[in-house]
Amino acid sequence: QMADIRVYSRALGQYEVKEVMDEIQDLPKGAIFPYLSTANWATVDLGAGNTESQTMEFVVKPLETKQDGAIFYTGQAATLSDWGHAPIVIRLNTNGYFDARNGGAYTATNQIAYEANQEYEVKVTVDVPAKKYSVYINGQILALDFAFRTGAQTITDIGKLCARGGASAAAGKFMIMNHKIGKPEGVQTRTVTFDANGGSVNPASMTAEVGKT
Repeated sequence: QMADIRVYSRALGQYEVKEVMDEIQDLPKGAIFPYLSTANWATVDLGAGNTESQTMEFVVKPLETKQDGAIFYTGQAATLSDWGHAPIVIRLNTNGYFDARNGGAYTATNQIAYEANQEYEVKVTVDVPAKKYSVYINGQILALDFAFRTGAQTITDIGKLCARGGASAAAGKFMIMNHKIGKPEGVQTRTVTFDANGGSVNPASMTAEVGKT
């Protein structure tokens, strides 16, 4: 079977409808097609249940140098209509470098430059309860244990992604490809049911990541 998908054509300056195979349904959880940055706060739904520790991986391809693009992550139930709403922000800044939001400011553990039409592998690890995240670009640390943005909405999961063309709100600044989200490798969850020994206990069970207390 075939399905339709809207694909942005830079040559035509507009979206075209393309037919693709239904095998797209077999993509990993959180996977999305190549996604061009927008001029507004449009979001991509990453699905429900992405709680506790999560890892997001994708390829970002800047289409302009020294732009002002930003990649935002927020919760499934959160609204996103302002820069201050999202707790996780990765930026392609106007100086030609990647940086990320750490509490009240943009900064970087290591300076990593970007160039137009080059592809960069990005890995983001998030500890939602601890309100911390780290970012790696081509294996190099960009942000290590950064705090969620000061004043951002409180979230309990990673449920939405926004790729916005910066403060200038111009579309087509960069592209996100091969996005996926899931538990970090080696992280497992275990549910423990408590024995009340004839009495009562609240809660009756608890689910936690193995190795965490």
